[in-house]
Amino acid sequence: MSRAFVKEADGDAVDDGQPERQSSGEPNYVTPRGFALLHEEVRRLENARATLAGDESLAAKQTRKEIERDLRYFQGRLLSAIVVEQRALHAQVGIGSAVQVMGEDGVITRYGIVGEDEADVARGLVSWVSPLARALRGQAIGAVVTWQRPDGARELEILSIAPL
Repeated sequence: MSRAFVKEADGDAVDDGQPERQSSGEPNYVTPRGFALLHEEVRRLENARATLAGDESLAAKQTRKEIERDLRYFQGRLLSAIVVEQRALHAQVGIGSAVQVMGEDGVITRYGIVGEDEADVARGLVSWVSPLARALRGQAIGAVVTWQRPDGARELEILSIAPL
């Protein structure tokens, strides 16, 4: 290949080779807590960027680039957020629901259905677009749903639905 077609870095330009953060393309439904967390993350990133102002080291430039990329992502998520208000009573599973289910093995588990950026599986918070949430959404107490998992389908019975 001719060197004429190879893009070289411009002087001190920092290229971390990382692509822009992408969203799923689904509507950006968030709980009120998720909306607050998005605001918090934007503030945190803006503060981190401000602490690096004036630092022209290569490491600072690299870090600034990462911060700017994340800031663009979270500002976009904040602008596109559709806040789903909590309802006092939940007749059906939806975003903002805390759902208690019993698996075929008799094990009872609680899941919270939240926005994509708020999901935290370790805390039992699953994205509203996850296979589990898709199986549960729109269902009522007593319903038995099939959760399609990579290791096979599981049946879950909905025991209770409450606001998160």
